[in-house]
Amino acid sequence: MKTPGKETIEVNEKGQLLLNVHEVAKVGAASNYTRYNGGWVKAVLGIDKAQTNGYSLVGDFVQGTTWLNPGLYLDCSIAGSRKHPEKYYTLFRLTQTGDVESLATAYDTRDWAVRLWSAIETALGPGAEIKQQQPSKTAAITAQVAALSEGEKEEILKLLLTPAQKAVLGMSVQD
Repeated sequence: MKTPGKETIEVNEKGQLLLNVHEVAKVGAASNYTRYNGGWVKAVLGIDKAQTNGYSLVGDFVQGTTWLNPGLYLDCSIAGSRKHPEKYYTLFRLTQTGDVESLATAYDTRDWAVRLWSAIETALGPGAEIKQQQPSKTAAITAQVAALSEGEKEEILKLLLTPAQKAVLGMSVQD
């Protein structure tokens, strides 16, 4: 689909297009676009899979008329009533020529961002910024402690506990 006013798109030396992001989002989100109860647009640069909500989508929010890089964008349109808002998330691509292509849509569920991961990974292609979930420090330490022998665990406790704590546990205070 064509961005409104495409004939007059200004391009800078970085290849960025001077566009009103909300006009672009109207084309990308099509019938789901509204700002009745608010909304936003975010440039999507990657995925952080340590998160499972909107924070998993790496990128910056954009607004107004600004220099936009060709790439992926996510529109969040908020429709419905003020008491019962309905959010629609539309992933779209802005091309170097100013064309807009809608790629995926998700509705307001707890896993809306996760539902878009596949489309984002496909659109970004190989080498995209995809961060896999890292095990927590607590889980890593718990695994290391579980691998220790009982004697090693007791030696560690002797180093960490105060004499009063050792007495409560029935350990030798002089160790």
